[in-house]
Amino acid sequence: MRGRVIPIVLAAGASTRAGQAKPLLPFDGETCLSLVLRACRGGGAWPPVVVLGREATAVRAVLPEEAIPCVNPGFETSGPARSLQIGLDHLPEAAAPILVFPVDFPLVTADDVAALLARWDDAHRRGMRIIAPSHAMRRGHPVLLDRSLVPELRALALDEPIHHVIRAHATEIEHVVRPDAWVLTDMDTPADYERCLAAFRSRPR
Repeated sequence: MRGRVIPIVLAAGASTRAGQAKPLLPFDGETCLSLVLRACRGGGAWPPVVVLGREATAVRAVLPEEAIPCVNPGFETSGPARSLQIGLDHLPEAAAPILVFPVDFPLVTADDVAALLARWDDAHRRGMRIIAPSHAMRRGHPVLLDRSLVPELRALALDEPIHHVIRAHATEIEHVVRPDAWVLTDMDTPADYERCLAAFRSRPR
């Protein structure tokens, strides 16, 4: 694998349904964001580009020194595609491929990330440009993308889903089956947060 794998952590959502900034939601002494960053570092994707939105100053204050923070000033009216485009603007030239990691998947583990990275070289030689985790026949997050897809990602409308690019390349997706459902477990509402917190507390540390 040429170059470092740099994650772009999408942490700029308005968190309307969650009621508070999702990156700062507590997980027994950690935060949602710190869990995501731990999975990135432990899985071999580092340093992170972190796109901030709601409570950006407070979130920036808890980032590790080597993180590359940037802000989506229109986070209240734009979707993840715009945050990703801003993250791409701050991506180091040496980065390839890109790990797109929504912050509201805090249960993803370092092993999940490492499994994606380990598959990249072989899959890329076979013409695959997207590596995605799956569980129970469902595709999850985070997703590893080849840099050749950047022009299409930049062309997305501000409120257009990122998965439009992924679906357009359905024959170029390598699915990595994961034993646990963490890659499917997102967190949008207070009830989702309670379920994630309960799952976090019940699984082996």
